[in-house]
Amino acid sequence: MKKYWSVAKCSLQVTLTYPMTTIIHILISLISFVLMLNLWNSIFHGRSTIAGYQWNEMLAYLLIVFIINTDVNSEYRCAKKIINGSIAMTLVKPISHSKYTLAEIGSSIVFTSTFNLMIGLLVSIFMNVYITSNIIVIIFFIVSFINALLIKYLIVYSSSLLSFWTHNVQGVMWTRVAVVSFFSGALIPLDFLPTWLKELCELLPFQTIINTPIKIYLAKINYTEMLILTIIQFLWILVFYIIVKIVFRYGLKKVNINGG
Repeated sequence: MKKYWSVAKCSLQVTLTYPMTTIIHILISLISFVLMLNLWNSIFHGRSTIAGYQWNEMLAYLLIVFIINTDVNSEYRCAKKIINGSIAMTLVKPISHSKYTLAEIGSSIVFTSTFNLMIGLLVSIFMNVYITSNIIVIIFFIVSFINALLIKYLIVYSSSLLSFWTHNVQGVMWTRVAVVSFFSGALIPLDFLPTWLKELCELLPFQTIINTPIKIYLAKINYTEMLILTIIQFLWILVFYIIVKIVFRYGLKKVNINGG
């Protein structure tokens, strides 16, 4: 286990040594948050509630999206190793590639989410953000938040593994960002969508990243439903884990090792 902690530490050191890329993505996400804040402020002007959301709840919604959804192009590092063949350096070591990547990509996701959380707490001090005091809700939210980050990691890892076949990560990455952002509820709450589209989104795994933690935090559902949604998150984690294993196994047959 210590070797994976070392990988995570090295990944964080790289991020802190060359922080410009991470800072740019956080700034882009922050600008997006400010724009969405102003947009929804205009929409709520003169209204107390829209689609079951009060203004302070919408503020909490936007902050949670900001904390979870900041994208740092984490899959680029993994995909680059696949494309140039340097993945071989990992394969010859007595370590699991999936755990190695979890330590590498996961540390970036946790770092940006933690940094965004601090910004979110600062914003909540100066704005009338909905803050729950229900201990049970907080526990469910923390579990769903961690699950959301794990599912996000597995989706990012899955998209990076497609580089075995595409040999180009940019198109896959931006497609992944667009699909996840829309179907997760990051762009607009799923409750604002037409019924048929909302039901479709709820069948897909992406809504477990944004919609599920927010529903739990805002207590839009009862405790039983919170438990069910949390279990669904665990099931999607298992499904994506199996998918990753299968894709990686078949992808290795396509890997191109330069000079060998």
